[in-house]
Amino acid sequence: MGSALRRAHVGARSRRGRAGGSAAAPPARGAGHGNRRGDPRRRERADHRRPRRGGRGRPRPRDRDGARARALRRPGDPRVLRPRAFTLADLRRGNMATRGQALKLGIFLIGSLVALALLLGAFAGFEDFWRRTERYYVLVPGSVEGLEVGSTVKIRGVRVGRVGALELHPGGFAGVRVALDVPQDTRIPRDAKAFLRFQGLTGLKLVDIDEGSPEAGPLPPGGYIEYGETPIDALTARAGDIVEQVTHLLASTDALMTRLAATAEELELERLNTILRRADGALDHLEQASEQLALTLRETRAPLRETVARTDEALVRAAEVLENVNETVENLGEASNDVRALIQGSDQELRTTVYNLREASQSFKELGRELRLNPSRLLFSRPPRERELP
Repeated sequence: MGSALRRAHVGARSRRGRAGGSAAAPPARGAGHGNRRGDPRRRERADHRRPRRGGRGRPRPRDRDGARARALRRPGDPRVLRPRAFTLADLRRGNMATRGQALKLGIFLIGSLVALALLLGAFAGFEDFWRRTERYYVLVPGSVEGLEVGSTVKIRGVRVGRVGALELHPGGFAGVRVALDVPQDTRIPRDAKAFLRFQGLTGLKLVDIDEGSPEAGPLPPGGYIEYGETPIDALTARAGDIVEQVTHLLASTDALMTRLAATAEELELERLNTILRRADGALDHLEQASEQLALTLRETRAPLRETVARTDEALVRAAEVLENVNETVENLGEASNDVRALIQGSDQELRTTVYNLREASQSFKELGRELRLNPSRLLFSRPPRERELP
């Protein structure tokens, strides 16, 4: 209403100016601000202090551009109307243009939502949503930790479906019933087995159907697939038995060690020391006999060298004597081994061996004494005749 009053007031002033012949020409565009008469702002503000009927003293800031445009407009210029803003009243009246815009907006929003849903479905793996599926069941006797609804179902390594549901068996605590949603055109043999395998290092599992033969025929929808036990499942099931066996073995080992310790404590250390002393004495006698034999051989070496060249019989006899000596030495080694065995064995065997060693030592002493008194006995069967002095 205020704009209408301003237009009427400006029109009245223009008519008064034209009637008096004192109306000034509109100022040229780009006139300087120093010319106050030609400044459109002066014309606009010339009567801003005059009281107006029914109007306000100063226009609002949002209407200043419109007032300036009206002041610069020439009387003969065509009037340009500003576009009217869209309001809720137009929507209530149901204009044709408004209905078209609303229809286009609705179609755009619906299309955007459908495209977004399809995009999310493609990324989320819902490609089986448009397929017709059939459901099969697997009864797992143990835990299905790591298997979730939506997990992958494979047939011999090829992905064909997903896990549709996980629920306890209706019969009680017999296991967990796993529902498998497989495409309708997929055939599962009757003798096939389902295995729970790990997908990777994350701990998640999948269902792998394998070990089936086409000769067995297809399994009808809703049937139960036999559960197969993997090596890991078998090892887990036998872990308790293995632990029990190891525990029993450790207990047996402890009992055996306890008995060995008790036996060692019960041994008579004094008796063992006595046996060792007797063995040391036998070894001393053997050493003495060996020394005497070596001395005897050294004493008889010179006569042997003189008589070797004369007769072959003496060589044969000497060889036999040496063989006997070697056998004696071997017997002495065996006697030493017997002494060690005697130490580990019983006292009676040790006494017998010591006695035999004493007899052998006595024989060696007698042999050495005879050789010392009559060295030529090694070469001749009879001693030489004594020569008579002249």
